[in-house]
Amino acid sequence: MDAPLWWQVIAQQKAWLDGHPNTDQALAVPLRVLKVAEEAGEAAAALIGVSGQNPRKGTSHTTADLAAELCDVITAASVALASVVPDPEQVLKEHIGRIYMRSVNAGAPRMEDLGLGADYVAWALSMPKVSVGAAVIFTDEDGRVLLVRQPYRADGKWSFPGGVVEDDEFPADAARREALEELGLEVAPGALLEVDWRPRMGDRLPLIQFAYDGGTLSADDIARIRLQEAEIAEIGFFDLDGARERLNPHMYARLEHIVAVREGRETVQGLREGQARSIG
Repeated sequence: MDAPLWWQVIAQQKAWLDGHPNTDQALAVPLRVLKVAEEAGEAAAALIGVSGQNPRKGTSHTTADLAAELCDVITAASVALASVVPDPEQVLKEHIGRIYMRSVNAGAPRMEDLGLGADYVAWALSMPKVSVGAAVIFTDEDGRVLLVRQPYRADGKWSFPGGVVEDDEFPADAARREALEELGLEVAPGALLEVDWRPRMGDRLPLIQFAYDGGTLSADDIARIRLQEAEIAEIGFFDLDGARERLNPHMYARLEHIVAVREGRETVQGLREGQARSIG
């Protein structure tokens, strides 16, 4: 079974357990962690059974029995991990990468020395990960900025049209794709207006966000907008005062910088949570 399919089955098992009528959600994580210990005990019993060291039972298990019990340990641990973090596959990859690098630094043979592949793969897995987003900034002929409200946002705040950059996708291409998917507008993103960095928050990875100039939309352009209902609840064009009421402080700080760059009053900068980085 390949890795993606393995984690799909683990997700299916977790969903099955989560939906069971006897499942107490408050105890789900601790009980699933304890299940790992239970399965480890079964593996230990199988080892004793294979060795025949129990005088009463003798040789009570086969090597196949021991292998099955070890697989149960791995499965239970995978379900527990999936119950603790939203992306267990990535978490395990990164952890194994760190284990590999620690072992190499302690003198273990490298993978390439054993004919198992290049070290770069494990090194890359061990490196810190970030999420990347891309947005397009549109204005109407009165200079008001286009904002979108996403139905899944619990805080009810608005944002810019855009989304997550996919694997091996150039940010400007992602901005173009998101504008087409969310608004039905086919545009070629213009100049880069800002790059913003946000630190890790809870389970969310550190985030780098790009914003590109989408230009001025004519009345005909606006009439062609078609919303992706699952992603966008409504849109609107707002001046800075209207945007301040709808954006969280970090997003509004980004918008102020974006407007200044668009008007030629500032140059593109790398921002830190919407604020210009101090130099010196």
